[in-house]
Order: sequence, then structure tokens, then C-alpha cells
Amino acid sequence: MSKELLSGAKMLGKHCKTCNFPLFEKSGIEYCPNCKGNTPPTDDKNEINSINLKNINYNKVIEDKISFLCNLLNKETDLDNIHKISNLISELLELSNKLNDFQKSRK
Repeated sequence: MSKELLSGAKMLGKHCKTCNFPLFEKSGIEYCPNCKGNTPPTDDKNEINSINLKNINYNKVIEDKISFLCNLLNKETDLDNIHKISNLISELLELSNKLNDFQKSRK
């Protein structure tokens, strides 16, 4: 995501219908950098219901979020922000472990 922002793209408050990744806009075109496509956003207030949940790679989404937060953490100097970002990373890692346990239990 940082590459998109550095290239001048604007992160929107909308998410991709396919992978639920944040959408970006550059030169008037909305696109998903994760799917590499021009994906129209969902208009549904309850976006989670309009997404095919079976096709989402949750581990990839969580991994991308952790990577994004690690990049922020690397640049952060404010102790309160470091603490907040560290807690978010910890919560995402815990969520990832729970998802992996859940997926193993379904097999």
C-alpha cells in the first residue's frame, strides 16, 4: 500500500468487492492494488455481506496488514504510536493464529 501512496495515489474509504482490500484512486481511476484491477467499490453499507467470503485469502490480507503496520512502526518515533501499532500487530498475529486453528479444525 505504501507504494501506491508514494506514487501519488489516494487511498479511499471503499474496499474491493473481490478481496476487501482498500481501493485507491489515481488520475480519476479507482483500482485495487491487491487484485491489480479496476474494481468498482461496493455501495452496500454492510460490505461484508456482498463479498464472496470463500474466495478471500484471509492469511494474505492479515499478512499485508502486518507488513503495512511494520513499515509504519519502522518510521514511527512517538512512543504512544509505537505502542498502538505494536498492539495492532499483536492482535493481527493472534487473529491469524485463530484463523489457522479454525481452518485446521474444519479439515
